[in-house]
Amino acid sequence: MTDLSVELFAGAAMSEKTESGRLRFISMREMLKPRPPIEWTVEGILSPGSLSVFVGKPGCGKTYLLLWLAACVSVGVPFLGRKTTRHKVLIVDEESGEDRLARRFGMITAGIGQSCDDLDSLCLTQFNLRDSTDVSLLETAIVNHGYKLVIIDALADVMPGGDENTVKDVQPLMINLRKLAAENKTSICIIHHSNKTTGEYRGSSAIQGACDSMFTVVKDESILKIDSTKVRDGEPFNLAARMGFEDGLFWLSETETTKEKRLITIAESKVLQFVRDNQPVDTSKIYGMGCNRTTLYRLRDDGYFVRTNPSSNPRILAIYKLTAKGEELEANI
Repeated sequence: MTDLSVELFAGAAMSEKTESGRLRFISMREMLKPRPPIEWTVEGILSPGSLSVFVGKPGCGKTYLLLWLAACVSVGVPFLGRKTTRHKVLIVDEESGEDRLARRFGMITAGIGQSCDDLDSLCLTQFNLRDSTDVSLLETAIVNHGYKLVIIDALADVMPGGDENTVKDVQPLMINLRKLAAENKTSICIIHHSNKTTGEYRGSSAIQGACDSMFTVVKDESILKIDSTKVRDGEPFNLAARMGFEDGLFWLSETETTKEKRLITIAESKVLQFVRDNQPVDTSKIYGMGCNRTTLYRLRDDGYFVRTNPSSNPRILAIYKLTAKGEELEANI
């Protein structure tokens, strides 16, 4: 007998219907009460209580993208020019393992210039999130530690023994994650692989049907392109980010294609003037005058600086000077 069934009594006709405790009726009057605006986890991208899927080919940079996003939220700095709300973040890593994840985060925290103390990870826990016991275990962690952003890498790894191509295996997983996100006001992001042939997401249509947002990630040399293919909150969008690895660091910076016009900040103009007055100048002096790595690399990636001593050795300080584009911009500041 189910919660919603009509009870039958021996020797009697149908009794009155009973309402389950699962049911919560909401009147239209209550439904239409003014509601506060969305307090975005990441402006226009992730909202509290949402379930999102990030899709891309193996090696396209989607894991680095989500780890950078996690770091930005954990310290409350903008993610590709979009405001974030600072929250505790959990990485559920079922692919990389502790050593590889530690190396990646070492590069990311160096690139972002902050320690990301509000970011935790669970590595190779072997969750089966189709199973209610494991879902309860993850929920307990979310509640006890106050995580408001959870990133799962990757979908196939949290449904062991299941077939991602069948609704009967995928739907319970997605329903569990949607409920987990909604009831705890937590943004949950799943990393998922794309189909090698079509480039679209791999597996059952239940994946896209159940999520609130879906984004495709494509790598074009050092540029990551992030396109929204489904958005329930906010507006559809396209983003592009330049991905950089240098001197044991990793960073992402928005490219000019994400904005109509690149605006130079006060901090950036000070860095430009400092380099002009001291060039060629090494990174220790640039950082010494208050510049952070993200500012330096954004200026470099946008073509205002050039490194004069390329090297793969992280112990060798990079030396920079202004390009012709940088000289022209600095003269007009």
